[in-house]
Amino acid sequence: MSAELISLDTGSVLVVTCKNNQDGQVLSLTGATVRLRYKIDGGAAQTVVMTITDAANGLVQYQFGDNELAVGLVLVGETEITDGTGKVVTQLEPFVLPLRSRLS
Repeated sequence: MSAELISLDTGSVLVVTCKNNQDGQVLSLTGATVRLRYKIDGGAAQTVVMTITDAANGLVQYQFGDNELAVGLVLVGETEITDGTGKVVTQLEPFVLPLRSRLS
């Protein structure tokens, strides 16, 4: 997972490896849809669909676009996986990423 994000960047990519909550094994994402839900500084929740880059190894990514990385201090997020049968699994512990302003 990315260690830090820069406010207002449009090329920042968040990469996540999806793992089983109970045993830590990588989840196969074949036939799944993965969503990223996040808030910046406790603001309104945003939900976006992530791109599965390696289904067998549980890898997904999301490239932030215009106005998605608002100026703030921290991004709190979680992933939600909907498998091919419609079952939903949400990450147990949200991740917290520093969000810094560009240097002036």
